Amino acid sequence: MADAPTLRTLGAADAGALAELAARPDVVRMGDHLDTRRASDWAAWIGPPERDGAPVLGAFEDGALVAAAKLEPRTRRRVAHSAKITLVASEKRRFDRAVDALLDALVDAADRWLQIVRLDLAGPAGHRRLKRYERRGFALEAIQRGAILTDGEFIDEATFGRIRPGTEPYAPPPSNLELPWPPKGPRIKAKIRQAREEDGPAVAEMMAETTVVWGTMQIPFQSPGMWGARFATNPPDRFFTYVAEHRGAILGMASVILLGELRRRHVGSVGMSVATRAQGRGVGRALLERLLQTADALRVHRVELGVYVDNDRAIRLYERCGFVREGKQRLLAFRDGGWVDNLVMARVRAS
Repeated sequence: MADAPTLRTLGAADAGALAELAARPDVVRMGDHLDTRRASDWAAWIGPPERDGAPVLGAFEDGALVAAAKLEPRTRRRVAHSAKITLVASEKRRFDRAVDALLDALVDAADRWLQIVRLDLAGPAGHRRLKRYERRGFALEAIQRGAILTDGEFIDEATFGRIRPGTEPYAPPPSNLELPWPPKGPRIKAKIRQAREEDGPAVAEMMAETTVVWGTMQIPFQSPGMWGARFATNPPDRFFTYVAEHRGAILGMASVILLGELRRRHVGSVGMSVATRAQGRGVGRALLERLLQTADALRVHRVELGVYVDNDRAIRLYERCGFVREGKQRLLAFRDGGWVDNLVMARVRAS
C-alpha cells in the first residue's frame, strides 16, 4: 500500500504548484474555477500568513502537490458559527486518499479548536465521491439545479452540511419576542424604482424593525450611511437593487446579484425586505416581480434565494412566483437566541 499523503499548510510559495494542479481538466470538473486562473490568483486564495487566517492545507505525494483544501469561516455575524470547506482535487479515484486526509484534518480542527458548529461542502451532484463526504458526517441538504457551468452545460450541485457532534438535538430557548405582524390590509400600489444613495438612511431605519431583522441575516443596529454607500459603490453590472416607495416613504428593498465566479455568472441571488406596515399588502410581490423581470432581461438561468423555514408568508409568495424548494440547510443562522434552519429555493429557466 502506498504511503499516506503528507499534509502541510500552504503558503504563497505554493501558488504555482496549486495553479498547475487546478488547471487539470479532472480538477476543474470538481470545482467552480477556470483553468486559466493564474498563480497570483491562487496566492490570493491562499491568503497572507495571518495568525487567524483561513487554514489552507495541501496534500503531497512524493513531494508533489496532489490536492488542497481551505477551511473558510463565515464573516457575517449571524452565521459566524459556520464555515465552508473548498476542495481543489482531481475526480480520479487514485486521489481519494488525499481528499480523505484533508477532510479529516479540517473537520478535526473545526470540531476541536475553532468553535465551528456547521460545516458546508459542495460538489457535482451524483458524483461517487459524495459518499465519502457522508462518511465524515456530512448530510446531503440540497440539490441546486443548474448551479455550475461545466463543459458547456449547467449542471446540478449537491450541497452538504455537517453539524458538530453533540449539537443536536437543538432547540432555541423560549422566545420573549412578540412580532408585531400586521393584519392584511388594502393593497399598496408602491412605485418600484432603482435604489439611490440618498435612500440609505430610510433603508437602515426599515432594517432595524423587529420583523425585518427576524426574516433576514441583518444585524439589529446598522449605520445610516452603510446602505447608501452600498447603493453608490456596488458594481452596476452585477448588483440590481430596487426600493418600493409610497407617498415619499421607503416600504421595501430588494436586490438580485449576479454571482462573481465566471462559471456561476448565470446565477442571480435574491434578497428582499419589506417594512412591517407594508407586509402582506402586495409590496413584496411587486418587488419580486421587478427582480424577475430584470433577471429575465439578462437571461439569468437560475435565480436563487434562502428563506427561514418558519417564514410561511414569504415561502408562499416565492412559490407563487415559480420558486421551488431544493433543500434545507440546518442551523444556518442565529436568530432570537437560537439557530434556525433555512430553505434553499430557486427558479430555473427552461432550456
